[in-house]
Amino acid sequence: MNLTNQLLNEIEAFLGRTGMAATTFGQKAILNSKLVDRLRKGGTVTLETAETIRSFMAEKKTHVRRSPRKGNAQAAAA
Repeated sequence: MNLTNQLLNEIEAFLGRTGMAATTFGQKAILNSKLVDRLRKGGTVTLETAETIRSFMAEKKTHVRRSPRKGNAQAAAA
C-alpha cells in the first residue's frame, strides 16, 4: 500500500467515525473541499499537506457523530 492510499484509508476511517462529510473534511483540514474526491480518484498530496491533514484528524479525535434532531428540522422549516 502506498502512502497516499494509507492516508486515504485514515481519512475514510475518520469520516466513518465522525460522520463528517468528505467536502467538509477537506475544507476544514486544508481549505480544499475537493481533497477527498481527488484522493479517491488517485490524486496525491505533499508530505507537508499529509501532516496537516493528520494533525487536523488528531485534534478532532473527540468529535462525536451526531444524529439530526427532530426539533432542528422543524425550527428550520418555520
